[in-house]
Amino acid sequence: MNATLPDPNRPMRELLDEFPSARRSLFAAFHIGGCQSCAFSEDDSLAEVCRQHDLDLQTVSQTILQSHEEEKELLLSPSTSRGSSTQEKA
Repeated sequence: MNATLPDPNRPMRELLDEFPSARRSLFAAFHIGGCQSCAFSEDDSLAEVCRQHDLDLQTVSQTILQSHEEEKELLLSPSTSRGSSTQEKA
């Protein structure tokens, strides 16, 4: 993994900007953020969200990082996608 674990003291707003897949991974793995009863404020820190939902901070951080790395592998740069379509046409 290339990225580092998210800073647990940063507001969720900043964490979600840095790790866009975090919202999906939090909901999929821990059912956090999908409805009013499991929602969080974007002003809360990751540590606060984990405390509120009785979750292990290290596990949640690793889940966010893993999801981020997996999503990065799915992304194609424009030059990569252009190159492959050129090769396919040839």
